[in-house]
Amino acid sequence: PPPAGGGGGGNPPPPPRLDGSSSWTSHSAAPYPHPELSSSSLGGRGLECSNRHYGVPANLVQPTYGRDMGDGWETARHPDRPAVWVKDPSTGLLRSKLGDWAVLKLGAGGTFAGVARVIVDTRHFRGNYPESFMVEGCRCPPGDGGDERACAATPEEGEGDGDEGGSESDAREVEWFPLVPRTRAGPDAEHVYLRSGRGGPGVVGRVVNGT
Repeated sequence: PPPAGGGGGGNPPPPPRLDGSSSWTSHSAAPYPHPELSSSSLGGRGLECSNRHYGVPANLVQPTYGRDMGDGWETARHPDRPAVWVKDPSTGLLRSKLGDWAVLKLGAGGTFAGVARVIVDTRHFRGNYPESFMVEGCRCPPGDGGDERACAATPEEGEGDGDEGGSESDAREVEWFPLVPRTRAGPDAEHVYLRSGRGGPGVVGRVVNGT
């Protein structure tokens, strides 16, 4: 993403695709009335993730565009992948609970007005982008171990890779609510979602990638 405030920050144009064209469009470079609270320049942080094989969650909150896939968050192939995938006929998405997750903390003290826009960027990921993703949020007031509770209340066993999920007490203390429902992802693109929703101090986001 660009620096807060919507400016492009002098970022280079997107690289060409293998056929010489590029489908990547920078919606986030256009002027926007609200700052990007996930940006590390405003205090956004990548707290935890299920898989660090090729990247860390801090890569998801950088204030500039990634130069290549190494600047993103790429996970290893899930060891429990089935030999044959089955699609859910009602959604067209894979019928599976396998996936990986990353927990991001919004900067600037979170937001009281709610999250107005969510952008999930798969730039540079053209053959290995996730099949789908969803984005959730929770309220964790600063201090008193809020970050740790949010990270401990991870998806249930089978939805992540490497962790068995948090305890029942963590799940009761941290209420995750949907920001973007599970949605099909595309390659080399900014997926933009405008919404009106819940906010509050110390909002934390959780991104769950489909397999």
